[in-house]
Amino acid sequence: LPNDILNDEENNKRCLTASSTSSIIQHIDTLFSSVRRENEKQFKELSKKNDRKHNIDSIDLSAFREPGNDQPRDDVVHDNVNLLRIRGKNVGDYGRQVLRCLYSREELLVSILPPGGTQFSRKPLDIVRFEKFHDAMRGKYRIADHYYDEFYNKLVRPKLVDFLSDERKRERQKQSTNSLSSQSSSPDHNLSF
Repeated sequence: LPNDILNDEENNKRCLTASSTSSIIQHIDTLFSSVRRENEKQFKELSKKNDRKHNIDSIDLSAFREPGNDQPRDDVVHDNVNLLRIRGKNVGDYGRQVLRCLYSREELLVSILPPGGTQFSRKPLDIVRFEKFHDAMRGKYRIADHYYDEFYNKLVRPKLVDFLSDERKRERQKQSTNSLSSQSSSPDHNLSF
């Protein structure tokens, strides 16, 4: 082949390679921009969630306290355990720990928070022990009696409702896992044809 034809083919290959490379780079740049936008969006959502969680965990409880009344409350004892000595990371965690101390796992799985009602299929937790829960929350965080209902309904009750619901979900998952593992180890399941 003459040199002119070879040079034309080489030039075509170079142009093709250059345009292909340029096209690939543009495509990669487009993908990168898309991934970056998605990451920024997810980061903003996570930041919002983190801010909300931080605000809930760092709520100023002084609004629920009586000014100048920092005297410790009397001990709240259940089964020789002083409920005021139970440690929790925050109000919700402390509430969960106290419920675990006051009630059995089975009671927590089949019950709802008092007062309950006839419209609910689940029975409420024992009210006498739940009063100990209230006393413990009031004493631990030194909440004034006349602010306690607001404190409980705004900060504590929603976390406890979620806690009881999560306990039931965990139990269902555990039963489902146990059921699947017992099926997979049963002799009928291992038959070969």
